[in-house]
Amino acid sequence: MISDFVFYRAPLATFPRPDGKLKAISLPEDVYIKKFFQKYPVAKGHDAIKISAYDPPPAHLFGLRVLEFKEQAVIEEEAMAIADVCFLCPETTCCSCFWFLLL
Repeated sequence: MISDFVFYRAPLATFPRPDGKLKAISLPEDVYIKKFFQKYPVAKGHDAIKISAYDPPPAHLFGLRVLEFKEQAVIEEEAMAIADVCFLCPETTCCSCFWFLLL
């Protein structure tokens, strides 16, 4: 009975090999992060990679805030201006700042 069964081996898994060039990971907020660094070159000194840090760098927060406003159908220039105001003002007044500007 066992001799009636034919055991087939599955072919080895093959994965495509990169041709020596690895693509950089790009995120949607990268455009706004570059614009933030053009406007505030001093912020480049802020360490973006800290193993024990919970707070993302300010440029990343700026980019995320601009994308958040663009999802709410705000024009890109206005979204960048509002995110800039939120970056410059303290956190306690930040919420009132950008909601006032949206109205």
